[in-house]
Amino acid sequence: MIRDNILALQRHISSICSELGRNPQDVILVGVTKYTDQAKILEAVQNGLKHIGESRVQDAVPKLEAIKEDLLQVKKHFIGHLQTNKVKQAVAHFDIIQSVDSLKLAREIDKQAGNLNKPIEILLQVNIAEEEQKYGLKRDDVRPLIQELLELKNARIKGFMTMAPLTDDENIIRDCFRGLRLLRDEMADQLKLNIASDLPYLSMGMSNDYKIALQEGSNMIRIGSAIFG
Repeated sequence: MIRDNILALQRHISSICSELGRNPQDVILVGVTKYTDQAKILEAVQNGLKHIGESRVQDAVPKLEAIKEDLLQVKKHFIGHLQTNKVKQAVAHFDIIQSVDSLKLAREIDKQAGNLNKPIEILLQVNIAEEEQKYGLKRDDVRPLIQELLELKNARIKGFMTMAPLTDDENIIRDCFRGLRLLRDEMADQLKLNIASDLPYLSMGMSNDYKIALQEGSNMIRIGSAIFG
């Protein structure tokens, strides 16, 4: 089932990209493994999944430790809310942290990455839709935080992440994803950053809305149920 799901996803991504004139190879498929076990993770990796995402440090660490030799070529993403007291473990076990939403958190990631001699990529989580129940930066807080992050030595900002509102209204979802892309472009212009090298990742889109996300410029989609059921 997992193999068939991955193949179906790859075909659909290729079809969408073909319509958009984009290269499907530029889209990073992150398999969200937080609700599955080691056996299914290994099955997915054996069938071509090169990126996995987890959102709870305490659940992810024993799972990743148990199969770490099988994940040497797999990039591991932390995609959930991260508390500062969990940063050391997160930096030790993940390659990219997608949910940075404060300078305090970024500085602790930078500190622990330095202690471990392990530079780490980070994305800024932006609450584009300004939903009270969700984590993430407000738009106005993004530029000053980026300016601070550019001074860090071990935590390297590489783009942005957002989650669309849970709704059936495609216009609301599209506005959210478009808003993040426009914000990324605005920040690159204002801060004289190169999108391809400095802010290459737009992480947006999940199992129910990744088509809209791709249409709005996403190049990193986080897929759980469409792979693992």
